[in-house]
Amino acid sequence: AEMGTKEVPPNEFTFAVLLNSVAELSLLKHGDLLHGLVVKSGFRSHVMVGNALVNMYAKSGSIEDSWKAFSSMTFRDIVS
Repeated sequence: AEMGTKEVPPNEFTFAVLLNSVAELSLLKHGDLLHGLVVKSGFRSHVMVGNALVNMYAKSGSIEDSWKAFSSMTFRDIVS
């Protein structure tokens, strides 16, 4: 609640947590909206966010989108 009232902008950790939460709930429409916000906010190149996108799409059953998210990752780590 405080983030909303103080207008604290989301960061890569915020997006990763939200995407992983959406993945656990298999809410693909919400994940698509978050993906758009990630791109618009400039966090697409963060490894943690990229991994969360891959995970979110895979757990939501959208393997093609998961592959696209993985393929478009600028940087990857052992989790990727």
